[in-house]
Amino acid sequence: MKEILAHMAMYNCKANTVDGIKNYSKLGFGSELDLRYGKNGVYLSHSISETGDLFEDACKVLTNSKIRIALHIKELEVVEQTLEPQFLLPIMER
Repeated sequence: MKEILAHMAMYNCKANTVDGIKNYSKLGFGSELDLRYGKNGVYLSHSISETGDLFEDACKVLTNSKIRIALHIKELEVVEQTLEPQFLLPIMER
């Protein structure tokens, strides 16, 4: 079975956004997300910026969703944070 993943959930010329995830999930496409760790926690961004949407907000959108996501871990600190139950349980229970 073939699946389409939107690279960096690109939408309206912006990468790694919750709006991009929403848009592609409506179309039935999954998303590849770049994850970084900053002072506010895990956020979505290809580059170090500290201004990306929070991974926690992306997880809320993905709760009860059937789409697949691919997580591109950009920094080691992200691994421990993304394994926290509050992030994984809602998207793994689908």
